[in-house]
Parts: sequence; structure tokens; C-alpha cells
Amino acid sequence: MYLDIYIHTSSLVNQELSIANLSFIIKIIFKELGLIRSVLLGLIMIATILINRIALWFDLGWLNGFISTPWWITIGVIVVAIILINQAGKIAKTFSDQSQPTIRLTFENDGRHAQTIPWYSGESKQSTGNALWLRVSATNTGEEPAKNCKAILLSVWGTQESCGLKHFTEIDPLQLNWSNEENGALPVDLVKDIPHFADVFSKKESKGWLDLEAVGIQYGRFRKYFSNSGIYEFEIKIVADNAQSEPMKLRVEWDKEKNKIEVNGIKVTW
Repeated sequence: MYLDIYIHTSSLVNQELSIANLSFIIKIIFKELGLIRSVLLGLIMIATILINRIALWFDLGWLNGFISTPWWITIGVIVVAIILINQAGKIAKTFSDQSQPTIRLTFENDGRHAQTIPWYSGESKQSTGNALWLRVSATNTGEEPAKNCKAILLSVWGTQESCGLKHFTEIDPLQLNWSNEENGALPVDLVKDIPHFADVFSKKESKGWLDLEAVGIQYGRFRKYFSNSGIYEFEIKIVADNAQSEPMKLRVEWDKEKNKIEVNGIKVTW
């Protein structure tokens, strides 16, 4: 009698342990693999149990090792293996993401982002005053080069007639010139940590407006939008064959009378 009670109690304890182990395994599965992969793994677990039972029913001697192992241990081994494979995939993806080209756009108040040089108008060989060029720098932070990069002016906003910022929808997205290039319209390759500069706009001392430094755009073409003091926002992005950047906004405050320019709250000296 005592032996029967002991056997029955041991059986209940083993069942409770099996349920607890299974519950623990299921929690790990959902945490590591998510819903869809967990469902697929559940199907694999069911198949494992069926194979285990079939092996017992038909006394398949070549599966003795598999049969003698508790089914929840077998499933646990499968789960651990799948989780390890999943983690290895995440680690491999992390290294892959780090090597992928990633372009960062920045602006700083220095001689490269805000450059003042003499301006020569047309065929004249004499300077008509200085000109300020405002630029953004594009830097690739990934290991692989970013191929065929172009700087794009996505949109322009500005104050007009004291009615707040207005989207200048008449100005379509434009390609910006790369600075200090013989042909600034040609795409460039960006290697890791070497910045390249794109001209956004310029202000000539002899002119009463701001000029966009876009490919194929004549100076003065958009002067009606940039002839008055106010706030202007330029949205810029880099596009490439194998990389893109997050758009960047340059907020420019121009005081025409005092000839002062601030970019993103930074006073530009020129």
C-alpha cells in the first residue's frame, strides 16, 4: 500500500515538474523568438512528441537513446539550440549593420561649413566683394564606402509677408553642388569618417538676396523668395546607391539690414 502511494505521489510530482519545465521553456521561447517563430517551434515540438510516442509504440530499437530521454528534455535541447542560432543571427546582423554605410549630416560654425571668399561676378577678374557659402558636411560612419552620393535639397520653407513659415512649393527638390569640386554635380563616394561638403546657399555682399547653390540653377532665379529678412528652413538629405541619411533641417535667420545670419541658433561670422 505504501509502495503504491509512493509510486502515485512520485508520478504526480514528475508530472508537475514536467509541466513546470514546459511552462518555463514556453516563456523563454516567446521572449526570444516572438509569436510567429514560437508557433513554428510549437509545431516542431508536437512533431517531436509524436515521433517519441511512435518510437515507443513500434519498439524502434535504433531510437533507444531518443526514447529513453524524457520528451521535455529533448524539446529543451531543441529550444536552446534554436535560441543560440537566433542570437548568433542577431550578432551577425549587428556586425553587418555596423559595416553598412551610414551617412550623418552636420553643420558647425567653422571655416569649412561657413566659408567666406572673394566673389567674382561674371567674366570680371576683379572682386565685387566677399561671399559667404553655407554648407553641410556629409560623413559616412560605416565601414563600407557609400557609393554615388548626391546631396538633395528636399524642401524650403520661409517667412513671407509676416505670415509665419510657408512651404515654398514652387521650389522643387534640387540637387546641391559638392563643394570645391571641378564638377560639383557629379556624385561622390564617401569613405569612412572623411567628411564631404555640400553647398546649400550663398550670400554675396553685392547682392540683396540669398542664392541657392543648386545644380543648374542660375543665381538670382529664386531671389523673390530670399530677398527679405526672415527665417528660412532648408531640408537636406543625402542619397546613394547603398545608403541614405536622415533628413537634416537648417534653420536660417537672416537680418538683411544688419547683414547678420544665424544657422540653427549659431551666429555665423563673415
